[in-house]
Amino acid sequence: MDLINNTSFPHLLFRTSIEVKDYIAASINVRVTYDIENGKLKVSTEQSWPISASPIKSDYGTLAGDFVYKRGGVDIFIFGKAIAPGNVPTQKMLVTVCITGKINHSVLVYGNRFWESGFLGLSMSTPEPFLEMPLTLENAFGGYAEWDGLQIPCPTNPFGKGFIWKKETANGKALPNIENPNKLISRWKD
Repeated sequence: MDLINNTSFPHLLFRTSIEVKDYIAASINVRVTYDIENGKLKVSTEQSWPISASPIKSDYGTLAGDFVYKRGGVDIFIFGKAIAPGNVPTQKMLVTVCITGKINHSVLVYGNRFWESGFLGLSMSTPEPFLEMPLTLENAFGGYAEWDGLQIPCPTNPFGKGFIWKKETANGKALPNIENPNKLISRWKD
């Protein structure tokens, strides 16, 4: 089984066998990178995000490797920065992506903040004001947590911050800068 790609877009054909006798499966990954110009999507002249089974370091952080998976649609990744309106520092702001009225997704972007131990227990520090906050995996929830002397990666995003396994290790640990506005972190184990 071969894949002939007549486009300039990065691609990869994954082939495997299934436990049932004489069955094979294939998954085709094709990645198209776009730029936003004057509020419209335009295919990037340089398709610089390759498809690879290994993690890829990019200007927007380390991206997880590609693998065979079942999907019912298309994944959309948005990379860039949250920029404070009017060039006035802000502690938090809502960032929303709309694509032709069909896709509408928002994230709440915070300045840097940390867990603090105090008289009433563990609480979040006040977010530091920011002018720009990169929208990267490093600023989303994830990272590593200590457990039994080992560093355990967050299964969904080992590159991020805020992943805590035990309350005793939370003091001084950074919280993520990017959160789902419908599921905000309020306790160390959220």
